[in-house]
Amino acid sequence: MVTRSPAPTDCKFVGTLVGEQGGSFMGPFTSNKALAMGAMNDMKNQAQGVGANYVVLETTTAGNTVSGGRFSMSGGQTDVTHVGNAFVCPAAPSSTPAPAPEGQAAR
Repeated sequence: MVTRSPAPTDCKFVGTLVGEQGGSFMGPFTSNKALAMGAMNDMKNQAQGVGANYVVLETTTAGNTVSGGRFSMSGGQTDVTHVGNAFVCPAAPSSTPAPAPEGQAAR
């Protein structure tokens, strides 16, 4: 899970992650949404790699490249970077029903 909410107190910090997508070569040909989602997926993959199941998103930045000459300039978003803190949190309780008390049949 990636969220801006603070990690629960029973979670253990495992590291800071930097998810990125884009660059000066392919970034200008990639939609802003794809850049943002790619950076998020990169961060989620890193979280999985360190065993984290909770990431607090701290910052997001978007880079722009401007090019041109004396009479014309152009530019566009070329990359997105997300920085987050990864935590290992206890597993959520399972959703299996509790056993019936002794002497009563489960329905």
